[in-house]
Amino acid sequence: MMLLHYAATYCDSKVIAKNLDMRLAYVNLNNGRGYTPLHISAMRREPEVIVSLLTKDASTFETTGDGQCAVVYVED
Repeated sequence: MMLLHYAATYCDSKVIAKNLDMRLAYVNLNNGRGYTPLHISAMRREPEVIVSLLTKDASTFETTGDGQCAVVYVED
């Protein structure tokens, strides 16, 4: 599992912030199913993580393998 995806899955905002600040990870990287860290944090409804990703230019337009953008998960 990719670093930011793992941190988003476990809602670890400190790990996300540190890696984004150090530019150690690509914020819009899709995993094997097409999910970005923003998709995962939106599914978890974790505001602190979502804001961290958005302030580092996470794209709300990236889509999963089935065509869903992260906004869909927040709207549910």
